[in-house]
Amino acid sequence: MATQYSYSKKDSGGSVIHVHVCFGVLVVPNLYSRFQMVSLLKLARITEEGVQFLSPHDGTPMLLTPEHSISLQNSIGSDIVMQLDDVIVTTSPDHERMEEAMRRSIRWLDRCIAAHKYPEKQNLFCIIQGGLDLDMRRECCEEMVKRDTPGIAIGGLSGGEAKESYCAV
Repeated sequence: MATQYSYSKKDSGGSVIHVHVCFGVLVVPNLYSRFQMVSLLKLARITEEGVQFLSPHDGTPMLLTPEHSISLQNSIGSDIVMQLDDVIVTTSPDHERMEEAMRRSIRWLDRCIAAHKYPEKQNLFCIIQGGLDLDMRRECCEEMVKRDTPGIAIGGLSGGEAKESYCAV
């Protein structure tokens, strides 16, 4: 569903011009937390509840839960709503942590689906995780497809992996 905006303004000659614009809106309010989760892993705290990070404004701790992420996107009328996922650097050698992030992303998707208020107007996309491990990616994809979201994103890439690894995923 495209978002429509209309406004009027005067051109240089004083004539009124009416403008009507129709386009899709994709907003990822968890983008800042994603940045902190990946680039500042030592400062972010990821738990089953959500991601705790420091406010860029005053340094106070902030908690972004799957439910809050969805609520933010619902409230601004995003056409595409992205789940909150647990993302780590794809080049991490910690297979156990990679699997934990993948499984948590699946559980968080369930919480996002439950919190999503406008599925008939806003499309919720799941985000496939699993690092560069193709078996883990496949498992994550199979689980997320069972949730029947309107769209699927491939997450956790462009984190420094080789081009061949990126293309394999």
